[in-house]
Amino acid sequence: MNGIRHPLSIATIAILLAAGTSHADTRGFACGLRFHSSQLGSLERAADDVPQSVFIDETGGGGGLWLGWGFDDSFSLRLSVDGAAHETTDPAIEVAYGSVTLEALYLFRNPDHLRPFVVGGIGGFGLLSRDDQYDYGTAGGGLVTGGGLYYFFGETFALEFSGRMEFVNWEEKVASRIDDGDSQNVTTPVESEGIAGKLTFGVSTWF
Repeated sequence: MNGIRHPLSIATIAILLAAGTSHADTRGFACGLRFHSSQLGSLERAADDVPQSVFIDETGGGGGLWLGWGFDDSFSLRLSVDGAAHETTDPAIEVAYGSVTLEALYLFRNPDHLRPFVVGGIGGFGLLSRDDQYDYGTAGGGLVTGGGLYYFFGETFALEFSGRMEFVNWEEKVASRIDDGDSQNVTTPVESEGIAGKLTFGVSTWF
C-alpha cells in the first residue's frame, strides 16, 4: 500500500501546484451558460380587482446564454439572452419573462482563480402570457446592475455565481380574459415601472 500511496501523493501535489500556478485568461472570445432563479416585481390582488384577474408569482426559474469579448484581463462586453417561466394564480396560465441585454463586466483580482466582478448594462425586456385564454404581453427598456464571482479551473474555464437587479420601464398594456369567445378586460399584472432580479449559477469559457 505504501508503494501505491507515494506516487498518488506526488501526483496530487503536482496537480495542485499546476492549478495554483495557472492564470485565468479573460481576453478574447467567451461564452457562457447559466441557470437562474427569477424574481419579478408583480402586482398583488386588491379588493376591487375583477374576479377573473390573473396575478403572477414573483418567483420563477429559467436560464440563459451569453457571448462576449474580453478586451483585456479585466474588462469585457457581453450580449446576454435570458428567459424564465412564472406561474400565476390560475394553474392553467403561465407567463414567460425574457430579456436581451448588452452588459459591461469588470473583473477584479487579476490573475487569481477567485475573481469578483461587477456588471452593468442596458437592454430590452418582455413579458408574455402562454395560454390562449389569457391575452397579455408587454415590453420595455431597462437597466441592469449587479455583481458576482468567477472561480477559474485553469486558464479558460470558470464557474459563475452572481446576482443582478433589472429596472424595467414597462409599456402600459391591457390584459384580457377570454371566456366562451367573449373578451373581458382584467387587472394588468405588472406595474409600469418594475424591478426584477436574478440569482444565477453558470459555467463560462474563454477561447
